[in-house]
Amino acid sequence: MSILVLALISYLNIPPKGYLIGGGDFYQRSYLRDNYFNFFFTWSEKIGVGHISDVQYAVFFLPFYILDLLDNVAAQQFLFMFIFIFLSFISFYLSQRYFVNNNSEKKYSYLFSLLYAINPFTFSVLRTSAGYHPFFFLYPFIPLFFGLIYSYLKNAQNYINKELAVFIIVSFFLSVSFGNFAFFISLFVFVSLFCFFLILTNEVNISKKTFLKFAVLLLSFIFSTLYNVASQIPLMLVLNRQISNSEIPLADIWSWMTYQRLSLQTQVLFNTDYDKSAVFLFSTVLFMLFIASMIYYKSRLSRIMSILAVISIFVTSKGLEIFPSWVVKPIFTLPLINSLRTGNKSYIFLPFFILIVLLLCYRSTKETIVKYLFILSSILIILSCFPLLNGKILTNYSPYYAKDENYLTAKYTFIFHLPKPYVNINKAINPNEQNRILVLPYSVINSVGWMNYTNWKYVGVDPVISLVNKPLVNPNYYLYPSTWNYGELWNRQSEEESLWIFPFASITNSKYILYHKDVDPQFIDQTMDKIKYYQKLGLISKIQENNYFIFYKINEKFFVPRVYVPKKVTVTDKRIEDFAELLGNEIQTNDFAVYFTEQNLGKNTSLLEKTSSSVKSKFEFKRINPVKIRIAAHNVKDSFPIIFSEGFHDEWKAYLVKTEKRTSLPAGNILETLTGKGIGEDKHFKANGYANSWIINPVELCIDTKFCRKNSDGTYDMELIFEFHRPQMLFYTGLIISGITLLISLIYLIRKNMLKKIRKNHRNVPKV
Repeated sequence: MSILVLALISYLNIPPKGYLIGGGDFYQRSYLRDNYFNFFFTWSEKIGVGHISDVQYAVFFLPFYILDLLDNVAAQQFLFMFIFIFLSFISFYLSQRYFVNNNSEKKYSYLFSLLYAINPFTFSVLRTSAGYHPFFFLYPFIPLFFGLIYSYLKNAQNYINKELAVFIIVSFFLSVSFGNFAFFISLFVFVSLFCFFLILTNEVNISKKTFLKFAVLLLSFIFSTLYNVASQIPLMLVLNRQISNSEIPLADIWSWMTYQRLSLQTQVLFNTDYDKSAVFLFSTVLFMLFIASMIYYKSRLSRIMSILAVISIFVTSKGLEIFPSWVVKPIFTLPLINSLRTGNKSYIFLPFFILIVLLLCYRSTKETIVKYLFILSSILIILSCFPLLNGKILTNYSPYYAKDENYLTAKYTFIFHLPKPYVNINKAINPNEQNRILVLPYSVINSVGWMNYTNWKYVGVDPVISLVNKPLVNPNYYLYPSTWNYGELWNRQSEEESLWIFPFASITNSKYILYHKDVDPQFIDQTMDKIKYYQKLGLISKIQENNYFIFYKINEKFFVPRVYVPKKVTVTDKRIEDFAELLGNEIQTNDFAVYFTEQNLGKNTSLLEKTSSSVKSKFEFKRINPVKIRIAAHNVKDSFPIIFSEGFHDEWKAYLVKTEKRTSLPAGNILETLTGKGIGEDKHFKANGYANSWIINPVELCIDTKFCRKNSDGTYDMELIFEFHRPQMLFYTGLIISGITLLISLIYLIRKNMLKKIRKNHRNVPKV
């Protein structure tokens, strides 16, 4: 019955036909059929000039990919909510057998499970796009994850058993949320505290066997989540280095934390920030019941869960209601702990801790009146989420809406119509060409990295990215990975001053301009004259126009391939903020490169000034996949710089591989760079403010003749591979290990259940 209720709730909350869910940091992925397999590569080309990919979401989006193949948007939307609340219900229901000795009162077990699925926290999440984000896929698995750990440590007689197998399966799926690594940190912190308190209170006996159990659990967790964690290790090392080198000031992190924390009042009052009506005030019953349960029932497990709930509240609010900033700031800016910036990283655990305390109290009481009070309170708490029950959570109760507003009357919503003209852009471009689209104008209102499409009431990360089969260089993002906001500068300049945008298009491999007309009118008024001026000069030519955008092709003289060798090299001590001035001097050329010394500290930039490019030299490249590019260089002799116009990252590596005479460049195999000759990191530079660049010295590299072919005129032919090697190899390794671990666990459970049935049938066979 409960499952039917959850299915009905999910069905009732499907948005109106033609609408997608999205806003803020998430949108419903459309056209997954074209993009899904990019999740299996650790580098993504879709946004700007590239970034670390979301490989962690491959498992999460698999069912939605299948439904997208069937062209069933409504089924996707149903599944989004149903998976979230159904798994939450099942997880809490199954966890109760581990936390309470007597699970006979099943109807009340269903009630508590329903309360975990439908409560003020899940309501607050599901009324925004956040509840449909893979980040929150952690929430449904929290009860079962903690329950399995508790039972395994307390009761398990054998190291390998059914609970361990289920633990591995749960770990495999909950690690989807580790796409935001802070959720991994928060899980690690709360599980560590949970285990510490179990030992401290003697809830779990201290023995050699217990510590061996800890080791087994830890190894099982590592093996089952490695496919999601391994590929992020290089990223975390870079992030830690940036913080250590003050590239990300701690002051900025702390100001971000204080802005995005959830105050104690917000946590207690839940949804009353939206509506002060009596029904919404029922949400406060949960906290009142929690406090009463802490006072009434004081078992060791209850105390542990109560302490964890208080810690969750403290971390979520950053303790600023109790302590001054100078006391708590050193704690929350510690390495790794500083990743828990937003309140949701710790707030996500609070419903579980509270409800376990309530469950333990309910099961311990013998007084009928107290039991009825629990039941009545639970019903009131669920009623506080009534928009979920009547199917209007996204249409009528978004945080964007003022009271009495809805998705039709509000300025912005979390459901939106995706304009079809954006899909038609693909008809005007060649999908096989390697180039990008430069987006104009800069249009940030709320947050850097978000788009404000006023014509279709959308604000958040750009959903157009999933429609267009070319990467979009968007001015609402910084030029990766610098802090130069080129779009804001371009907006405010005059027509003549802004011509540097065309050399900028060259170095970002942009062949087209997508000019948005569906952003706030202030940005159109500020920039339309520049667009008309460019068109008049013949710098751009219009391809199509509609109510949402104008699509232009940039004059061919400005186009530069994704991989190129510059004829002009500029090494400068100027700052990245002066880039526009430098680009303005290159309006007549497109084969140049700029190296900022401040971006190449510790590198010998004087080597760049000694390089050259011969007119006899020829270069060709082939994109194998998002993490691998093959380049053929013909008739090269002198040292030369080569630019790879993809976002700079230490993990992009260049290799010299065996050169053979052939008519086309092969894809090769995933292990061929292991036998190649690596180009030293001292020859790896950041070019054009963002891109990867290497100095290639044929004379030095071709000493070993097996890698190069020497021509009769003394020049060389060589093949290079640029590869995002280590993260991709870590992902493959993690995927294999996690996959095998998951498979073994499934086989173990299936075999155990089959043997159980055989024994049961054998016992039931009548004796002759």
